[in-house]
Amino acid sequence: VRDQGQFGTCWAFASYGSLESDLLPEGKEIFSPKNMVNLHGFDNGYDDGGQYFMSTAYLTRWDGPVEEETDPYPTQNWTDSLAYPPVLHVQDVIMMPGRSNLTDINPIKAGLQKWGAAGIAFYWNNSFFNETTSAYYQPATAPDQKPGSGHGVTLIGWNDTFPASAFHDTPPGDGAWIIKNSWGSDFSEEGFFYISYYDKYIGSGKDPD
Repeated sequence: VRDQGQFGTCWAFASYGSLESDLLPEGKEIFSPKNMVNLHGFDNGYDDGGQYFMSTAYLTRWDGPVEEETDPYPTQNWTDSLAYPPVLHVQDVIMMPGRSNLTDINPIKAGLQKWGAAGIAFYWNNSFFNETTSAYYQPATAPDQKPGSGHGVTLIGWNDTFPASAFHDTPPGDGAWIIKNSWGSDFSEEGFFYISYYDKYIGSGKDPD
């Protein structure tokens, strides 16, 4: 688990969470989100957020990835990046379709088993997070979130028996996705938390803002 700090770079951390997972167990690389954010080639600045089409463009034209130690992530002020030769060539990126409904979970499970962790998006609102159980659920009846509150995370697995009672609002059934976040290891369960299968946005195809 890494820490994006105060910058709007979750989408780059989530993208690399997926790529680094796909290379396991042989490869144990840690790639540079900063280089991706600076050199993605779109109009977004480093604090403007992004989406997975931007990371796909950067990787498939072979501007990256570069190692984290080559272009380290800033701990205070943001800095520019130089272009470096990529340490590998990304040839294919799998873009899974959004869920057709709130119980459409099997295609995501199959994708995790076949390709590893996935970069995914949802809309974060503190009021829907149960800190005690590390559980997040935004009901379908909740008001639509305004643009700018989206968040990209890495989906790493699932738990079919995670209890519905663990969420602030009770979803229609048990079950949750296991999420690796990019808010440091002090957040929730050492940086990991759960999102209900029935969350309004998770896996819906919405990009993080």
